[in-house]
Order: sequence, then C-alpha cells, then structure tokens
Amino acid sequence: MCGLVALLSSVPIDSGLVIRMRDRLIHRGPDHGGLWVRDDNKLAFGHRRLAIIDMSAEANQPMQSGDGRFVITYNGEIYNYLELRATLARLGHTFRTGSDTEVLLASYMQWGVECLSRLNGMFAFVLWDAVEHRLFVARDRFGEKPLFWARSKDGCVAFASEMKALLCHPGISDATNDDVLGKYVAGTYYEDGPETFFRDIQRLPPAHAMVFDNGGSQLRFWRYWTPNYDAIDTSIGDSEAVERFRELLERSVRMRMRADVALGSSLSGGLDSSTLVGFLAKLRE
Repeated sequence: MCGLVALLSSVPIDSGLVIRMRDRLIHRGPDHGGLWVRDDNKLAFGHRRLAIIDMSAEANQPMQSGDGRFVITYNGEIYNYLELRATLARLGHTFRTGSDTEVLLASYMQWGVECLSRLNGMFAFVLWDAVEHRLFVARDRFGEKPLFWARSKDGCVAFASEMKALLCHPGISDATNDDVLGKYVAGTYYEDGPETFFRDIQRLPPAHAMVFDNGGSQLRFWRYWTPNYDAIDTSIGDSEAVERFRELLERSVRMRMRADVALGSSLSGGLDSSTLVGFLAKLRE
C-alpha cells in the first residue's frame, strides 16, 4: 500500500501544500516521501512509499522516464510485471531498477492507454506526458486501490489515494453531499460510482480512466474493461472445472508472492482465506 497525490493547475502550486497533502497519507507509505514539481510549478506529484518490490532508493516515486518525458505516481502492484518486463526488453526497453513502477511506466511508453489491457494487478496511478501535454489517470479493474479527485475553487484539479488528503487543500470544501447521505441512510448507496459523501470530491470508479489536458480540462473519461459474463465454457465437467479453478487460483497466489519483503497473511477464518493461506504455505515449501 502506497499513497499518491497529484495537482494540475493554471496558477503556480505551493509545494508546501503538496507535501502537507502527501503526508496526510504517511500511514500508507512510511518508507519514503517523494515530491516532483514541474518547472512552471503548475503540476506536482507527491508519493508516500511502502516498499515491497525493489527496496532501493532508485525505485522511489514519483518516477521519471530516462528522457524525462514521462512522470508517474502510483499506488499498487502489477503482478505480471516480470512477464511485461521481459516483453518490453525484447522491444528495446532498458531498466535501471527491479521495480514494477518502472515496468508500468515503460508499458505506457510502449502502448499508451492500451497498456491497461495488459496489466494484471491492483493499481491507481497518475501519469504525465510532457510532449503530448496530457495527464493520464487510471484505476484497476475491480477498484482494489482507491483514487479520488476534485476541482478546487480556483480550477486546480487534484487527485489522491484518500479523501483526507484532498480535504487538506483550502479550495476543496468538506460540505456534505446530501443526496449521497440520503442514499446511504436508505441503504441504496454503493461505493462503485463517482459520488462520495463530499460534494466537491468524486471517486474514479473501478476499471475507468481519464485524460486531462495541460489546462486541467477533461478530454476523455471511459470504462476500459467489463467482465464478459457470456464467456462460459459449458463443455467441461465438474471435475475438470474444479481442476482448472485450482490451477488458476494457484497461479494467482504464486504471482502475488512476488516481493522483496517477508510475506504474511490476514485470516478472517473463512474457507476462502484459509484456502489462500494453504496455497501460500504449499508454494513456500
């Protein structure tokens, strides 16, 4: 778990404000606090890091591409980063770290927004392209990693992993969204849409992405993935289905064991978590 903040404004941004917003997320990333500010002070990224893959300082964020064109601040883990790294290396990319962050950055450099279809992981990120003057924002397919955004009174567009960081901005109000509050009381509110309990703050829904121009205008908002509920293989029997599910689950657990720190688990006591820990124990042998 890491924490990110990003601000895009038509007027210079106070770097001290970015740091205060960033450090409201220190509980998400106690290992390092990073800051990147564009030369004109109108774009800034902040990051709190919990180091999991590649513990070195070279893997800290925000991270820039070698030529300085791209900058990313990112929270999550790309489980298939080793496979993507190998593919990108064959396509001519070189890497200075062992991090999945650099692989994510290179994936965008290679495939643009279409990189999202290649990512197996949980993620939320904000990425700047200094040549196209575009800000690309995306969240993982099931919304495992949170991402909220707001537009301040002076037009600044701000993004953060948690709403408390956005509320640190003096131009973003903590006024209640009464419609959402009413839905919550009535039991009809679900946390998969853009609305939140705060009138000024929106949630980027799961499996969605956005693009903004240099002035902070939203150019595109789209859902990049939807489950295909019709892709059902009715030709297999029960025993084959069980075996196929076991193989998929084992592969999933194995990929999530990729880490440069000790592995752990949090058990609820249910059959699902017990099964996962059983696979974890087996694969560690």
